[in-house]
Order: sequence, then structure tokens, then C-alpha cells
Amino acid sequence: MQGKKATKPPEKSTIYGVEWWAIERLKPYPRNPRLPGKAIEVVAQSLRTFGWRQPLVVALDGTIIVGHVRYAAAQRLGMVEVPVHVAADLTPLQHAAYRIADNSSHDIATWDEGVLLDELAALEHEFPEELLGFALDDLDDPAASVPQPWDFSLTQDEFVLTVRGPLPLQAEARKLLATLPALHVEISVVELP
Repeated sequence: MQGKKATKPPEKSTIYGVEWWAIERLKPYPRNPRLPGKAIEVVAQSLRTFGWRQPLVVALDGTIIVGHVRYAAAQRLGMVEVPVHVAADLTPLQHAAYRIADNSSHDIATWDEGVLLDELAALEHEFPEELLGFALDDLDDPAASVPQPWDFSLTQDEFVLTVRGPLPLQAEARKLLATLPALHVEISVVELP
């Protein structure tokens, strides 16, 4: 970033402070829309293996903003204290928005399955699948995550087929479409590099 100077954070920051609180001081947000499912056991295994690396984020009254699964995992492990960051500078409306934004970002992000398979293969003899939350057998072959070479849309009087890939696929698509009832047929071919 040319022209901009990096700013040094203050020596002692209260904004990013982490404290250890008794677990009974915390209150799960009763309307948390995210359901943990099997994640509690995965996170519990992670806490056993790696320890705390990310605190819970809480409001001043102890209501959990972010970290419900870590909280439940800590309870399952019988922990009496957990690390928390108190978001004292956020409003209740910001708490709600942050809670949803933090949870939804996990759904928005995607995996590069080829890289993921490589990483899992390197770890499979050192760490159990339950810890990682993935089993090699559960993942598709990376080639399977490549989009299908065609997609289509169908309305009452129109069938639109888009073919991706080498041009010979166009001939195959035309043969297939010749077997369909008389519809308006449009084929577009997108040549892949």
C-alpha cells in the first residue's frame, strides 16, 4: 500500500482484551438461529487437542454474541472458565448483526476440494477425522466438483441448453435434443480454455 503508513496499535488495547470468566457467568443468546448439530463434539475435540485459540464474544451482561458452540463444547468438557472478549463498544443491534454475520460467513465461504483433499491426506495419520470435521471418504473426487458440462432450463415452450467444454459436446447435445418433442431449442456452447 504505497502512500499509506502502517499504524501501530496502542500498547495496551481494551478493545481487543481477553478475560477468563467463570462459565456459569455466561448466558447463551436464547434466540440464536444457528443450530450446532454435531459441531459441539468436533469443537470439544479441538479444545482438547489445541486448547483455546479463540475466545467467546459476549455482551457486558454475559450474553454470548459469538461462540455458542465453543461454549457448549466447554460445558461438555466440564471446563469451569472460558476466555471471553467483552464487546462493550457494540450496541445490542450490532450484537445481533455480528452474531448473524459471523455465523453466515461459514456458509458463504467455499472449499477448494482439491487442496482440502491434499491437506487432509497429509493429516490423516496424525489427527482423527472427528477432530478435523471431515473424512476423506466423505469428500468427492476433486474432478467431481468441476461443474457438469451442461445445464438447462425448461419452460412451457422452450428448452435452453448450455454446453461447456469442447465443441464435440455440441454434436452430442444436438443428437440428444433430436429425440425430444418439438420444442424451440437453443444451444449455446462455451469453449473452455
